[in-house]
Amino acid sequence: MAKTALKRRRQKSAKGATASWVLLPLIPLLLAFFYPDMAIVLVIGMVPSVVSIAVSYGVDRGPKLMTISLFNLAGVIPILVDLQGPRYAGMGVMAVITDVYAWFVMYGAAGIGIAANWICPFFAAGILSYMGRIDAHKLKVTRAQLMKEWGDSLTKDDRADA
Repeated sequence: MAKTALKRRRQKSAKGATASWVLLPLIPLLLAFFYPDMAIVLVIGMVPSVVSIAVSYGVDRGPKLMTISLFNLAGVIPILVDLQGPRYAGMGVMAVITDVYAWFVMYGAAGIGIAANWICPFFAAGILSYMGRIDAHKLKVTRAQLMKEWGDSLTKDDRADA
């Protein structure tokens, strides 16, 4: 009973995930219709996300893809905003493509996302290990205080007498 409910829930979530990946390419297509320059910059800037989708595997694929893609998008959005502003006025896509700093921002943000995927699990494991050691020390201190107060009667196994 529980297995079938879990199976149905997984199938529903898989359908939703598939629908979102099918709808994802529609964003640049709609953008290309109204703002072709922005669509070109978006497609070129999001290449690291597409590559990460193509090469990622494993159990934690979803969170990794989400991290890299969102960091990458965070690097592309300022360039898209600048494309509409006075910085690239009248020059369009060629100004962005030839701007080294724009490439650095777009691809550097994706690199920071990849670094976050690589570093954060080790950082979290170190913090949890340290907290575990602190908790173990507190328990040892509490045990020593109880042993001092109650003596050996705490460690004696009463089940052997019965």
